[in-house]
Amino acid sequence: MWDTILGLIVTVAITVITYFVGGSLKGTKTEKVMNIAAGIIKAAVASTEQLAANKDMSSDDKKKLAMQNAKDALEQAGITLPDQVVDMMIESEVFAINVIQKKAANKQESANMQQAASK
Repeated sequence: MWDTILGLIVTVAITVITYFVGGSLKGTKTEKVMNIAAGIIKAAVASTEQLAANKDMSSDDKKKLAMQNAKDALEQAGITLPDQVVDMMIESEVFAINVIQKKAANKQESANMQQAASK
């Protein structure tokens, strides 16, 4: 179920990006590039979250680090995107992570409540 939600979030992000980039992406080289870019940005956000787990970083610092990591990796891949598009894709990925974490926390809380009720 959450894979479907995440897929939907990525699809919405690509649709919004299409608005900014212009033109139809479906079945084009640009669509492939945007899918690669989405993967790079997903990896940049995940690596930033991993690095931040061991440090006391503010949300702004994490966002700046994710943005720089994403831009560096995109540049190495030969992909140029406007900062606004990269920022939007990062925010979309962070939203997806937060949804997953909230779902996991709710599931754990529910399990704890059931366990306490059975005692």
